Amino acid sequence: MNNKPFILCVLFHVLFVFGMTEANGQSSYFKNAIKNGRSPDALYKVSIPNGKAVREENIRFFGPEYVIQNMNFHRVASFGDICEKCVQSFEFLPNEEIYEYLYEAKIKKSFIENTAISYKNLIAKPMGKGYIQFTEGSFFTDETVYWGGDLVNGKLNGTGVGMITRIESFLAGKPNSTTKVPGYTIIVFRGTFLNGIPDGNFKHYTLRLKITDGGIKNINSNLVESKGQYSLTGNNEGIATLYSEGKYYLIDRGTMRTINNSKDNSFKSVTEVFKNGKAIVVNNINEEIIINKSGVFVDYSPKQKQDFELARLEKERKEREEAERQRLLEIENQMIAEQQRQARIRAEAVRVEKIRGAEVGEKLLYSETWEYREGIWIFQTSGQYRMMVTCYIENIVKDRYQLRVGDVSSTNNSRYSTPTINGTKVSKGDIIWARPLEDNSWVYGE
Repeated sequence: MNNKPFILCVLFHVLFVFGMTEANGQSSYFKNAIKNGRSPDALYKVSIPNGKAVREENIRFFGPEYVIQNMNFHRVASFGDICEKCVQSFEFLPNEEIYEYLYEAKIKKSFIENTAISYKNLIAKPMGKGYIQFTEGSFFTDETVYWGGDLVNGKLNGTGVGMITRIESFLAGKPNSTTKVPGYTIIVFRGTFLNGIPDGNFKHYTLRLKITDGGIKNINSNLVESKGQYSLTGNNEGIATLYSEGKYYLIDRGTMRTINNSKDNSFKSVTEVFKNGKAIVVNNINEEIIINKSGVFVDYSPKQKQDFELARLEKERKEREEAERQRLLEIENQMIAEQQRQARIRAEAVRVEKIRGAEVGEKLLYSETWEYREGIWIFQTSGQYRMMVTCYIENIVKDRYQLRVGDVSSTNNSRYSTPTINGTKVSKGDIIWARPLEDNSWVYGE
């Protein structure tokens, strides 16, 4: 008979029981620490006695029941066995005490006065109903509010500290993730209520503690917080003014909803509260408008109409000034153009006069402009140079001059082109006929 499977089964069972016994043996560290207690704003602390070889997995075994963090390790040699990474100390918190710790250690210390009501005294009070702001301009009603003030007919009244706790689902936090994880949410606020409706200045603080795979291994790293202040004041024809995070909202005190349901239902300011069903506000494009109780635009305010009129007049003034400037500029340009035209006429008269006064043997100069391009695309360059032709008068017949080409030169040392006079290419020594009085390419050679 083959007893090997039976022996392996017994061995596995013994090892499993031993492991469970070893892990369960560490539960005394948790029980003793809880028995010794902790301050409300601190975690339970455990120090392992010297020589005790307690491995991390034996402590983590209790992870689902507790938040276990700040674990320190050391080297332990026990009965010939060496544990290179044994637990030396750690801190923990039972899951059922998470809300108390968040309230006392995170919120009360940094947000509300230390003299405020304690967590245990707060949850000992009856729950009440009230409207709580959860996003800018939006309120929700909750009947499970722990309230440090008074209750009238089950509704929050007076001034005090309030708290809401709940288990919610959150996105895991990874990029593009749609996976949700559970978590603890605690909302704490301080202010004044009148029959469950906020009245006056408020401070609010929200903490969300996500539970990731394997439980909460560190409270601080899993914590998401948001906090702020707002004020809800006035009751003009049933409408209150809410100021939150630098924006204004108009709230229907009956429904605690904003009076308009547009995507951005805030205003930059409220100029006049409701009177005879209308209010004056400044919208988010800095226009002062009149709205009705549905938040719908009725008209521009008298001041805004005056501003529009002043802006129109200012625009017209600037347009008139610009038109006058353009008119004067055009006159100036015309004067400059006329001056340049007269200068060209005078220069041409001087040129012609000098050539008319020239005699046989005197020098006339002819210039011809050439353009060039080289390279391709963005590396292409271009420029100009002139070919200069020096001629000497051989004979004059009325306006026709017989000329001998004495020299041909270029203004560009690396470029040369054969000039053309009256359609004929010319070179040094050529005899040509030209009418220099009619062609301003010719000048008298000084």
